[in-house]
Amino acid sequence: MKNIILYLKFIKNKYHNSEINMSYIRFKEAYEVINGSLYFDLEYYVKNHTEKDRCSSLLRYILIEESKGKKPNPLFNPIWYKKKYNIGSNECALSHYLVNKESGNLSANPLFYESWYLKQNSDVRNSGMDPFIHYIKYGENENRKPNPYFCPKFYRENYKDVEKSGLMMLEHYIEHAKFNHQPNPLFNNSWFKMHNMPKHDMTHPLNYYNNKKGIGVSECSPSFSLKDFENVYSEYFNCCLKSKETLLSIILNIEDKPEWLKNIEKFGFRKPKSFDDLIIDGNPMKFRNISLEIKDEIFRHVLSLKERISVILPTYNRVDIISEAINSFLKQRYKSKELIIIDDCSSDSTYEFINKKYKKEILEGNIKVHRLEKHRGQSAARNIGLEHASGEIIAYLDSDNSWFEDTLTLYAYTLSKYEALSVYTPIEVKENVSLKDKIIGRKYCRIFLLKNNFIDINGFAHKSKLVKEFGGFNEKLTRLVDWEFIIRLTRKHEPVYLPIISTNYRTKHDSYKTVTKSQPININYEKIQAINYIEMARYGIINIEKIILIIQKGYLESQRSKRDINNNLASKLCVVLDREYCKEYKHLMEIKRKLNVECVVLIKQSKNYLDVESGKIITTLYEVDCEYFYYPTSKDNILTKDAIMNCLLSIFYENLDVAICSNGFDKLPKVNIFLLRDSLFLTKKHAISFINEYKFNGAIFGKVLNIIHNGFKISNTIIIHDCLRMYVNFNNNDGTFWTAGTMSNTIFQLNRYIPRFSVNYRKPRILCLAMKVAVGGVERLTLDTMKALKNNYSFIYLALEPINSSSGSLHSEISSSVDYIIEGDEVCSKKKHLEMMSHIVENIKPELVWITNGSVWLHQNIQNIKNIFNGLPIIDQECYDHNFGWIEKLKKSDFQGFEHYIAINDKIEYTFKRECGFSQGSITKIKHGLCLNNAMKTLKYQLSDIYRIKSNLNLPKNKNIWCFVGRLTEQKNPLMFLELAKNREKFKYKEHFVLVGDGELKHECMKYISDNNMENVTMFDNIMPISKLYSVSDGLIITSHYEGLPLALIEAAFVGLPILSPFVGEIPNLINKYKIGYIYKNNDIEDLGKKFLKYILHNKDLKKQAVSCRNAIYNEYSIEHVSKKYMELFDKYIEKRSDNDFSNNAKFQS
Repeated sequence: MKNIILYLKFIKNKYHNSEINMSYIRFKEAYEVINGSLYFDLEYYVKNHTEKDRCSSLLRYILIEESKGKKPNPLFNPIWYKKKYNIGSNECALSHYLVNKESGNLSANPLFYESWYLKQNSDVRNSGMDPFIHYIKYGENENRKPNPYFCPKFYRENYKDVEKSGLMMLEHYIEHAKFNHQPNPLFNNSWFKMHNMPKHDMTHPLNYYNNKKGIGVSECSPSFSLKDFENVYSEYFNCCLKSKETLLSIILNIEDKPEWLKNIEKFGFRKPKSFDDLIIDGNPMKFRNISLEIKDEIFRHVLSLKERISVILPTYNRVDIISEAINSFLKQRYKSKELIIIDDCSSDSTYEFINKKYKKEILEGNIKVHRLEKHRGQSAARNIGLEHASGEIIAYLDSDNSWFEDTLTLYAYTLSKYEALSVYTPIEVKENVSLKDKIIGRKYCRIFLLKNNFIDINGFAHKSKLVKEFGGFNEKLTRLVDWEFIIRLTRKHEPVYLPIISTNYRTKHDSYKTVTKSQPININYEKIQAINYIEMARYGIINIEKIILIIQKGYLESQRSKRDINNNLASKLCVVLDREYCKEYKHLMEIKRKLNVECVVLIKQSKNYLDVESGKIITTLYEVDCEYFYYPTSKDNILTKDAIMNCLLSIFYENLDVAICSNGFDKLPKVNIFLLRDSLFLTKKHAISFINEYKFNGAIFGKVLNIIHNGFKISNTIIIHDCLRMYVNFNNNDGTFWTAGTMSNTIFQLNRYIPRFSVNYRKPRILCLAMKVAVGGVERLTLDTMKALKNNYSFIYLALEPINSSSGSLHSEISSSVDYIIEGDEVCSKKKHLEMMSHIVENIKPELVWITNGSVWLHQNIQNIKNIFNGLPIIDQECYDHNFGWIEKLKKSDFQGFEHYIAINDKIEYTFKRECGFSQGSITKIKHGLCLNNAMKTLKYQLSDIYRIKSNLNLPKNKNIWCFVGRLTEQKNPLMFLELAKNREKFKYKEHFVLVGDGELKHECMKYISDNNMENVTMFDNIMPISKLYSVSDGLIITSHYEGLPLALIEAAFVGLPILSPFVGEIPNLINKYKIGYIYKNNDIEDLGKKFLKYILHNKDLKKQAVSCRNAIYNEYSIEHVSKKYMELFDKYIEKRSDNDFSNNAKFQS
């Protein structure tokens, strides 16, 4: 009603109805959409109007001014928008954009590239602010670019009338582009439009260039091309190499001078006056357009050349068009040449035609013709041609293409002048006479070549010795063969780009269905990725998931996962990257921060290395003052700092030559790795020989550490002998392996140092002593607590017992909440644990020790451990039952207690006081807590979500689901749950049982299910998050012999599941307090059956009761509440810690 009144009042008081061409419905929609939107800039709009209030201004704009082209903000032009998207004159352009911008690919301004702007400005992306509004309000003033080609700083400095106009720079440029205002130093609007755009095309020149670049448009001004950033950067960097002493000074020079782009013009874009200038300029042009001085320079030099050029020309059924290709060869003025034609068993008269028409040239030896007995394909034909080639230089010409004048002369001259091994040129593509010619070619960039091929084989020539080194064409490929061949030949030796068009490339007519286009491209593309996967992964062209996909499809031979074929990288801990790819430099310090360890980063530069920290060039790795070396395939494949630290500690304590990080539970001879180099750590003696020659320097002694550092995302199972490419002896109990012969020289052993931890000393440091990093309730409780408190403390997690496949691992989850995870049993043998613990304490200087679970080794060495932690408060939380487990150890009279104990329930607190003799002041009761975020998500599930989850888990849709969640151990007693399910088999049409867990009883459980043919049971090793299962279940059943308070039970109660449990631990108190289940007699299957019937009968009422108690359960057991009690306890003892010199505290004598 309010909108109607405003609408009518405005029409009546302000304008005649004839001036308004908008219905009320359209007006209402526009008003509601625009009102409150930042796209309507009131301050900008009212500059030329008297209305100062938003309401009347917005009404005026929608009803009158918008149709006349009035802009609601500096950069939104409604007239342009309506033409662009064919919007009716009586519709509001701004409301159309605001309504459809999320669903449609719409632009608010012709030169504002929204997705590009967000990609370049991560702060804008993270803030959630509309990028268009951000640019208007802040971006232009901060010199942020609205697209890749408009430079605000350049425009402001060169066009002083911008400030006087009162316009934004981008707005000013759009209005003044016709006056040849340039968006950057390299783009000439009027020239570009004249030479590259159709006469009546109204597209903005910058947009036209952006849409067409690399297809048919390369030039953007009379004298140069607008290069891609990577090429410009490479040119500038290479120029700096000639004048700077160290690479470090070059890096600093680039970082300190953001306006360096201007300097490039001085050497990168000048007009060619010599052949060198032509190469530097890189602008494609035809030979006839080159100056006479350059031509004279070429021909004078070529007269002295005697190298023979062999041209390979394969053909198949091309009798009608092959003569053009052959004639273009014969017209070449280079003297020493031969044409080798391979007829791939043509079914037409191609072979006869060639022998008849070119009989004279064949007799003279200028043309050699070979006919294959059967059709074998283009690759095989070219390889046979290579076998018959006698020249030092090889060039290629397809039977449907032709060369321009003096192509062979240019090849020979360029290879000779620059002592290069290969050269390539742009080609001119002509689809047919009605379409514009297209020139394909660009300066060499390895990364771009690995992404897409820009070098055509018809414009490529190379020295014949490259074929001997790298092989010929890959006959296993049916498409993209040329690309793979060129990638291979240029891997070690960069080709020279000769910017002279050499080839007239014609696309095939409909009557010639080429073999190339009839073959699938995806399969061949993936095969090329498999061949070059290491190099492509190094540059981020393919990721780990893609490589795994390639392996799964069988394109990658298993041998390639056992060895590395890329010798361009070297590294130490110490990380080594290639110098030539400059954009890698910005990641070097990032790598150091990521690893959080002392390391020297090296860049391999030919045979030299750059120490980035000092800026010095060294010639051998022996000069590096470091004992441990790491040689990853790329920066993206570097292991986590925790995995690295565990391996370095193991080398030190076990006196190893090498350590391998295995991302799995397999024991020797099996190893779970992706690539050996990414998982291998070496001492200097073996590292240098391994880096340079990919072999070890004599006999080795090593160890495989099972560190599940990334949650099984990248790992292959490889036999250790294949992995190392040598036979080794091994001990699968401790993971060690060795080869015959003399072990490491003592010189190298004397240089070893203890790897140093890098922790956050601004926060209190807590050393967490845990039994293991297994998937269990205690570990989950510890993880959630550390996650909640990680902003307050620096945690170092030291696990004392080994993990296995049945226990699982939380390593990858814990790592995000701690400074370090040390898996002690993987690092070294038990007899060295005390020494390792002493060194860790000396290094990180913890302010408190938190024992989260007990272990046999802990209690066997309790006095030595207390000596190591002399003066440190120790908080013990290893007891989770008042009768069973580690509490039995604490009851012994000879046990010397710690400073404080955590009791998780009243019974344990009572036992501490009465049976262990601990004082009331040394005990704090803290109930279990856990993170309930995942459980909260399930509360929003609809019926469709429940059906979907049941379907994904392959569970029946119309049956009650009863679940067991826990470790399959004697304590948890899962066989009793299965016995209940067996007794209920006759009711299987109503009930289904789900067993979730892993452990030593797993196979016994599986056998029980199989032997009893129990179709009413589904078994899972794990379900993450478990709350998904709870959302489709009707109840949780506990069968344990003893318990504390399982976290799985707390989460189930919060979701709303009733509980059926024996009388163990704290469970009865929770059930009775909230009245959400029943208790049965311990280990009594008959009583369990009776209570289960009652449980089924009252299930709906129990669920309602559980839901009504949800808030109370959250307040009592959520980690947000429980963690505050931990914080109070930790702070209390950290503040009371002794002020003695901590460096003297750790005392241990081995």
